[in-house]
Amino acid sequence: NEIVKKLLAKYEDNIPNAPKGKTYEQCWDMKTKQPIREYRQFYQKIKAELAELGVRFKD
Repeated sequence: NEIVKKLLAKYEDNIPNAPKGKTYEQCWDMKTKQPIREYRQFYQKIKAELAELGVRFKD
């Protein structure tokens, strides 16, 4: 799959030192049950990068 090959090429060298990531509570507002602005922006950035690689999303 060409998309997987492109993603692997982009991230393969960083796999041993990949960031740990964040918890649910760090990405979502616990009062409103909505994602925080920083997480929404990150999601939109990654979604755009994947779309450029050919991943299709439902509207």
